[in-house]
Order: sequence, then C-alpha cells, then structure tokens
Amino acid sequence: MFLVVEKTAALSLSVKLFILSAEPPLSIDFMHQNKRRYTGVLVRGLFEVLLDHPEGLPIKAALQRCLRQVSNSDSTRVGEQLLRGCVAPIKAGWLLTDGNGFSISQEGKLAYQRYSDPDDFLLRAGKHSLRGWISIHFPEPYFFLGKLRDQFASEYRVAKRIGIKNLLEKAIGTPDSWQEVLPIQAARRISIPGLELASLDSFLADLKQSNLAYGAGGHAVYLPPETIQKTAFRELSKYYPCNAGLKIVRHQGGISDSVYVYKGEGESRLHLKLIHNLRHLTLVANLLYVNGVGPRLHDLVELQCNNHLWTAFMVEHVEKPVTSMDVCQNGINSIRELEQRNLVKIILPYGYEDGEFQCPDCSGNAFMTADGEFRYIDFQNFALTGYGEFLKSVALEAAEASHFGDKSILRGGRYLYQSVPGVPLPGKRNPETRMQILGELMKNAGVSVENRLVLDIGCNVGMMMAQYLKLGALWCHGWDQETVVPHTEKLLYALGCTRFSTTGGVITQSIDLKSELASHLKPHLNGCVVSYLAVRGHINWLDALKEIPWAFMIYEGHEGETAEQSLHYLEEFNKTVPFRIAAQGEYADGDSEPRTVAILIKD
Repeated sequence: MFLVVEKTAALSLSVKLFILSAEPPLSIDFMHQNKRRYTGVLVRGLFEVLLDHPEGLPIKAALQRCLRQVSNSDSTRVGEQLLRGCVAPIKAGWLLTDGNGFSISQEGKLAYQRYSDPDDFLLRAGKHSLRGWISIHFPEPYFFLGKLRDQFASEYRVAKRIGIKNLLEKAIGTPDSWQEVLPIQAARRISIPGLELASLDSFLADLKQSNLAYGAGGHAVYLPPETIQKTAFRELSKYYPCNAGLKIVRHQGGISDSVYVYKGEGESRLHLKLIHNLRHLTLVANLLYVNGVGPRLHDLVELQCNNHLWTAFMVEHVEKPVTSMDVCQNGINSIRELEQRNLVKIILPYGYEDGEFQCPDCSGNAFMTADGEFRYIDFQNFALTGYGEFLKSVALEAAEASHFGDKSILRGGRYLYQSVPGVPLPGKRNPETRMQILGELMKNAGVSVENRLVLDIGCNVGMMMAQYLKLGALWCHGWDQETVVPHTEKLLYALGCTRFSTTGGVITQSIDLKSELASHLKPHLNGCVVSYLAVRGHINWLDALKEIPWAFMIYEGHEGETAEQSLHYLEEFNKTVPFRIAAQGEYADGDSEPRTVAILIKD
C-alpha cells in the first residue's frame, strides 16, 4: 500500500526542482489549502480513534472507524485521501505502521494535543522530512510518481513469485490440453423465484436491516446457510447440501461474461491477469480441498434473478475463524508444500508476507472445521502451475487402484482402462466415444440426463459420471469397491467435477441404494437416471431397481455377448420391472469388443 508505507529512495533531484519551482495561481492555491485542511481533519480523526486503542489497530479496522459517517459511494475516495495524509505523520514518527496496522507514538500524542488546528497539524508534520513536506505541499505529483514506483515494484514481486518460465508460458505458450477441456462439468443455471437482484449493494442493505449475516469482500459477497434459508436463495437448498454457503461474484453476468475481479481493482496488473477465469478457479478450489487446506466446492452456478444473471460458487460453509497460531501455521505450511510440489503459486505481490497469509486469521481467510482442521477460503489467490503432471499422476493412481490399466508394448507403455480428458495417455476404453453413441440413443429415445439425478452402479473411476455432468446432470452418485471410490473422487475433483458423491463397498443384489444418498438427493429420485454399464454380469439385476422411481436406464452389455443374449437378459429384467426399449444399438469404443447398448424407459 504505497500511500502508507514508503521504503524506497527519495525522489530524484530533477523532480524535486520541478516541484519546488512550481508557482500555482492564487485560486488553485486556495483550493489546495481547503483540501489540505480537510485532509488534516481526517488524519486527526484517525489519531482520535487510535488514542482510544493504545495497542494499535489493523489498518482496515482503523479506517472503518474513521469513515463511519461517509457514504459507501465516497468511502474509497475519502479513504485514499486519508491514507495520503498519513505520509507526513509517518515520516515525522508520530504515526507508526508495520504495513498491517497503525499505532501512535508518544511524540504523536504530544503533537495531537499541541497542534489542534488540522492545517497546522499537517504542516508541522511535513517539516520533519522532505518527503513529508512534498506530500503536503504537492500531493498530486508526489503520489502520481509514487504510484508508478509502487506499480513497478508490485509487478516485479509477482513476476518473481510466479517465475519467468511460468509467465512466458502463459504469455506466449500454447495452452496445455487440460486447459482446453477442463473443467469437464457443465454449469447449471438455476432460477431464483421472486428475486429481482439488480444490485448486490442494495441487497446487502436489506440483509443488514433484517439483521441477517453476510460477508462482503471486494470481489464477492458471501451468504451463510442460515441466511440462504431466510431469503429467496432458499431455492438452492433443493440441490445442494444443507451446509453449503453462497459466494456471489460482484461482477454481474453469466460464467462466460463475468470475471472474479470486480472493476479491475488491484495493485498489480500482472497479478490481476494471473487470476484464473471462473471455470478454472473450480480446479484451484478442488485442488486445495483434496489436499486438506480448502473447503469443498459444491458447484459453480449461474443464478437467474428475474431479469438479472449472476454467477456464484456454492461452497462448504466453515464457520469458525482460526484463532490458534499453531493451526494457522500448520495450514500455511501445507500450502507451502503445494508450492514445493509445483502444483500452485500464490500470486499476490507480497506472497506469504501479504496480510491474507498472516496468521492467525489471514485477514479473515482462515477458518477451522468442527474437527479443528485448517481451511483457506479465498482460492482466487492461487494460480495452477504443474497441473498437467498432477492430473496424469492422479489418473495413473486411479488406474492402479481400480486394477484397470496395464502396460502394453502396442500402446507405448502405461495405459488406462478409460482414457481421461486432458491426460495424454491411451486408454482401452474412451468415455467420450461411448457418450457420443449413448447421446444419440438418448436423443432418439427423447430423453436426457440434463437436470436429473444419475445413479451410476459400478462407476469405476468415474469417467462416465464426468460425461453425465458434462451433459448437465443435476448430480451423480456412484457405487463401487471401497478401495476404488477414493480414487474416483480424487480424479473427478481433478477434472473440475463437483456435483457428485460416492459409496464404497461390496455391491450386493439386495443393496439399499436409497439409504446411501444424501438428504438433498432423495427428493430427486423420482425421475432419476440409472447408469448400468457392463455390470449386470457381476451383480445381476439389483432388487432396488424395482423400488426406485427411475425414469430411464442407460444399459450396456458385456464383451462377448451377442445381441440375442443381451436381449434375453433384458427380457428377464422386464419380468420384474416393466420397461420398453426406446433405443438400441452397438458400439466398440477404444479397442474393446462390441457391446450392446440400450435406453430403457420405465413404464
């Protein structure tokens, strides 16, 4: 914050001579004196606040107390004027700052009592240093040059943190394959009935008047679960867990139109350019969650509020701010480990020295779960670095854990059972090819997975769940072995998927599918979709298929089965669960043998 902390060398002699030789007209000088007097009033107001807090205050808290009577529209301008007026008292040693907080020295207390006239107060402070004098008598040139200097310093810090190699790749390199295809999950648009949300500020004013909790940041506003339930946003509780909070991006518009940074505010242009777009921020949030330092992201969603469209993140609510230095420092160390593994980089100019990474509360970004685990909530402060290699390693781990995947000379070494979007490894099966055929069959049958709950029986590592989410599924829940589903989840998170859940264990014929579902999913069972791909030969037809009110089933037979054999199995199933075959076909994706596929619509 260049307006408060000055660390570099004095202005050049030529600049000093230029400033000192200026002789403004009387009218301009009179206006300048009035502005200086008002600045003096503001600075003395700050001293008055700090005198009531001898131990000092964080800069943000001190400014809020000083500007309580200033309107929201003027608060930024007046706040900047106040901070500019602080330079001379800081140089005089009256006002002390470490870059994060303010306090008053003993000399400052005496000066406040001795120089009661606001104009005289600033002039006296300016006599203690050349910089202080220039900041008082020639504020505009002084702060213009200061801005240029600090801008350069901020850009240099960001470049140093992110690394020249990464910067060049982002500036002139071609995007990695994962950047083109991820996140694979399609965003949903949810209508919020009865809410004409034309302005977030007016909405927050209504919340304040109703004594409802909320958080307001520079780029987003946050509504905790209890506030969601008491506003029109309660509509969202139909689709997400009850512990989900709502983080609304201040920049109005849909995902393709909106950006996270509001009005381009920030001290470094390079920093702003490095902030990921909203879709790629879901990858950052998922990465932090998987590594135990961030809350779970449930969705990136568009909110249609009558004639106004907004973008928001549905995120796990973590209520308790961190107050323990040990908990915070352990959490920050975990973030450092992610940097050392070349997974992310903090893109703030000051890095770990920035207040947003200073323990114990990281400027309100550090929270704890009920179990006392650290969670950092502002995922926009990170840029992904070696994500391609991370994605590849997650895919290989999943292949080994699911015992699908092997080494093959013909395939050029390691291969996967199912190819993974964004991973340059061959696969025995190709989910995208499978979905193209299944998509045509669903189209011919007049059905779609869009806005429906999908139950994936025998989900393996979740690549078909990812395809369903790509088509706009409301949520996917998958079942597979207990040793497989942790890797299913990790891989789906790595692909940018969020609207999913899993159950691990032995899938018996009598398994109770409904009991495994979260409470927010059970209302969507009516009209859901069952994905039954190449599993009938392992688990037969589940008893639960008779009870669940599914709308249609996506069925796939096994390698080596003839069309006649597949039809026979379907006829046996039809004796217990009436349905009609709305579309039928055959595909051979990847290098697997042909299989019968069909869309079964329940009668």
